[in-house]
Amino acid sequence: MNNRGKSLSHLELLKNRLMYLSTLLHEDDETKGRLRRDINETWKTIYEYLGKNKDNPLDDDTFLFNHWIMYFTYDRSQSDVYAEFLLKKKFTSKNVLCNKISIEEIKAYIDSLSKCVKQWFYIFNIQYSSYSSRIKEHIQKLERVGWGAFPPMIMAVFTKESNEDLIWDFLDACERFNFLVFAISHRASNTQNSNLYRKAREYYVGDLDIETLTHEIDFITDGEDEEYYRGWFDLERFKNHIKELFSKNDRDGFYSWSGLRYFLYEYELHLQDNANSKVTWEDFNKRKKEDTIEHIYPQSANDVYWKKRFGHLKPTERRLYLNSLGNLLLLSRSKNSKLQNYDFDKKKCLKSKEGKDIGYYNGSYSEIEVAKESEWTTERIKERGLSMLQFMEERWKFKFKDWDIEKEEILFPTK
Repeated sequence: MNNRGKSLSHLELLKNRLMYLSTLLHEDDETKGRLRRDINETWKTIYEYLGKNKDNPLDDDTFLFNHWIMYFTYDRSQSDVYAEFLLKKKFTSKNVLCNKISIEEIKAYIDSLSKCVKQWFYIFNIQYSSYSSRIKEHIQKLERVGWGAFPPMIMAVFTKESNEDLIWDFLDACERFNFLVFAISHRASNTQNSNLYRKAREYYVGDLDIETLTHEIDFITDGEDEEYYRGWFDLERFKNHIKELFSKNDRDGFYSWSGLRYFLYEYELHLQDNANSKVTWEDFNKRKKEDTIEHIYPQSANDVYWKKRFGHLKPTERRLYLNSLGNLLLLSRSKNSKLQNYDFDKKKCLKSKEGKDIGYYNGSYSEIEVAKESEWTTERIKERGLSMLQFMEERWKFKFKDWDIEKEEILFPTK
């Protein structure tokens, strides 16, 4: 048990093991004593950085696992294989006594732990780093879209690389992979994990430079020659997935798309264009979806305004327009559910009972964009959706036409 009253973590067990191994080394007492002091200092540094932000403490063994991926050869043959390797195969008394592991090897390993834990801290607390705002912004994007298999690779890059242009290109490739492969192509969450883990180590040990590493990530994403390898980004899968979301029992379409929240926030940042932020991700992400993303043409469209413009449609067609991408709006604040069903003019210029402006014209940049419209019709839903998909193309660097897919097939897949 440790001093927190819990079973020892693998990180704590590893320290104990290394301290014990230092006594078995074929070295003089002074050298062995110096190694023990270095081990103590290393673990002091590790725990300092893992607990540096009291509001965001980092887990012992998650760090050890990710460092193991980066430092040694990744193996997924069993659960906790990293602990099995470190404690039962690598750092053992047998290996020391048989001269299969040296003091230099132990020293190199703990030096790496000491350097890397600092970068591990900055990955998850990027606001405390000295990186430029654009590097911080890209780390925040990765946190929002999901880290995927990239944390050990990012730790390696942060530890070795100082050129921010190269770091930015690398982080951009990571974020693009996660969005296109998972949010768009709807792949399994462990897609290419083993491959990316191996590349993290290849980069760390010097077999790849950062430009090659970035190119490799782009290649895994896109491929180069579709006749032989197209990559894991597949726009046809996106088309089929959205079609399925429109055909399920709830027929919620884009409103049920797992990538919607991240995409709408990126679209908001695009409209913001260096102006002051109106919506923080922390606030946007913690609110319920119904308080965060609004149907401009509402779900309960009983007002005469909506009946006049959408009443001629079949119920299935109304559902298509209701849940098409162009009809979904990021809100800067939660609104009373009753207000969401008002006509378009009221939605644009609404005031609360207290006299506060809560209409679109005073909301997020996405709301302000919509508030400039004179009315809201099927054509406006289509045009806004096309504009948003064009932004998607430009933001994540692909073309619908390269896949022989029309944007309207995505927006209205069963129309």
